[in-house]
Amino acid sequence: MGHFEITHDKELDLVVYTAKGDINFGDLYDEIARYYEGPLTRYTMWDFTESKVHLSSDDVNRIADQVRKAGTARKGGLDAIIVSDVLKYALARMYGAYMEIVGKDADILKTEIFYRKKNAMAHIKRHAFLNKFEKDER
Repeated sequence: MGHFEITHDKELDLVVYTAKGDINFGDLYDEIARYYEGPLTRYTMWDFTESKVHLSSDDVNRIADQVRKAGTARKGGLDAIIVSDVLKYALARMYGAYMEIVGKDADILKTEIFYRKKNAMAHIKRHAFLNKFEKDER
């Protein structure tokens, strides 16, 4: 059974989940459910580079459905998924595609996939800066 190490960056309004061990559907589904109990952040980072992921395509669709429904509470939010191999990338891309297909309100919650944590962090920082800049302009 796997688990997630959780860190918070209050300045960026970010929570980082680092998966450890063997992650299955229940591990991920339960962690997402706990996150959506609050407090919510604008950004989440899900780092699967240090884990083995055991998910079927049906599992991925159920996770996407869970996030799509709960994610309406995070309008303008961004989820960064970090993967370390082709199989994890394929699962993450399947998740992203499902979110795009069923998520008619694409501006509510976006998903980006990365191979490196530093690239994901740079993307989140850029997104946060642009959002702050847009708010300051109003």
